[in-house]
Amino acid sequence: MSKKLNFNGRVVLITGAGRGLGRAYAEWFAAHGASVVVNNRRHAGVASAAEDVAAAIRAKGGIAIADENSVETPEGNAAMVAAALDAFGRIDVLISNAAISPTVRMPIQDMPLEECHRMMNINFWGAFYAIRAALPSMLAANYGRIVMTTSAAGLFGQSDLSIYAASKVALVGLMRSLHCETFSTNVKINIISPYARTQMSANAISTELADIMAPERIAPVVGYLSSEECDRGGVILTAGAGRVRKSMIAEGSVVELDGEDMAGIWPELDDMSAITVPRRVYDSTRTMVPELVQAK
Repeated sequence: MSKKLNFNGRVVLITGAGRGLGRAYAEWFAAHGASVVVNNRRHAGVASAAEDVAAAIRAKGGIAIADENSVETPEGNAAMVAAALDAFGRIDVLISNAAISPTVRMPIQDMPLEECHRMMNINFWGAFYAIRAALPSMLAANYGRIVMTTSAAGLFGQSDLSIYAASKVALVGLMRSLHCETFSTNVKINIISPYARTQMSANAISTELADIMAPERIAPVVGYLSSEECDRGGVILTAGAGRVRKSMIAEGSVVELDGEDMAGIWPELDDMSAITVPRRVYDSTRTMVPELVQAK
């Protein structure tokens, strides 16, 4: 029987937690003993989704507060981290989940620039600002777990979703670099690529798959990455439908270029039977340009 994770005494801040994946995470953490800060921006004329989730958690005996700051600005993210510190005196876990996708899929040349900028502001900069605000407290305590959110569209590409995909894959580069920066500490940063039926993905995933692709089936994966038991960082996990797999950025063998004959070496470049998985840029440099390493 698997051991149930215990988050008693831990404080978890989740962005975009008013519904979908974020709500599933908030309820999971509360059920496992965490004090949860439920962040979700309030929309004009609509009841507070953050307070609805926080109230539902408290009704079940859990500990939760609502936060309605927007992830779109540095000030909003600083305020939500301050709310966690003011209420609970610490922040142990940050789940960067808030995101938007295009209301209508279209080629890049047709997408309004305003929508492109807003998608980057929420999906990429929102995560950047949240981590930047939360990290100092974690480093001071020499403890923290950060789980970011990418997507299959970002990892592998999808037509008519280019800006969304770009905003999501940019987070992988951020995560990998932050992992390098925090490598010698007890702050672990990972990223998840979820497959779930939520309001954001409802047009792409039929209602018949609602149960098997429920957000609640991803929560245990995010929970483990957020726990003391997880000593890994820099990892990409794809999760959904009760299944998990590791994804990675890999390189094939180095091929010497003979003059300008690129066409002639394509078969060798296509051979990925001997891949390597660099942990950081220097690992790639050593095999690609060993002369550069030797010169140092």
